[in-house]
Amino acid sequence: MDADSAQEVVATYKPGEWRGGDGVVFHGTEGWIGNISDGFEASDRRLWSLELKTDDEHLPVSAEHNRNFIDCVKSRAETICPVEMAIRCDTICHLTRAAGLSGKVVEWVPEDEKVTGNPEAAAMLAPQPYRDKWKVW
Repeated sequence: MDADSAQEVVATYKPGEWRGGDGVVFHGTEGWIGNISDGFEASDRRLWSLELKTDDEHLPVSAEHNRNFIDCVKSRAETICPVEMAIRCDTICHLTRAAGLSGKVVEWVPEDEKVTGNPEAAAMLAPQPYRDKWKVW
C-alpha cells in the first residue's frame, strides 16, 4: 500500500488469542484468514478449493524466502516479496506492536511515515542507534 491508496484500517492487538499467539488473523467483511507457522486457516475452507480464472491475480509461490532471495541474486529476477512490500508489511507489525504496548490508538500518517497523537508509540518507532560493530559506514 502506498500513501495514495492508503485507506482507514483498524487493527486490534489481541496477544495470545489466535492459536496461542502463533501467527496473525485478519477479519474482513466476508470472513477471516489467519497465518500460522505451518500454513493458513480460513473461516471458509471452501476458499482453498476455488479455481483461479485467467484474469485473476496469480501470486507466485515460494517454499522459502531465503532460498528465493539467493536464487534472485543469481538470476537478477525480482524476489517474491519486493522490498517495498516487505517494508509495508513490517510497518503494520511495528504499528500494531506499538499500539499494543502503549495501550493506545496509533494514528499513522503514511505520507510522512510518522505516528501522531501517541508520543509513547512514536518513541518506540523512532530509529534506534546502531551498535558500533554493526555500522558499515
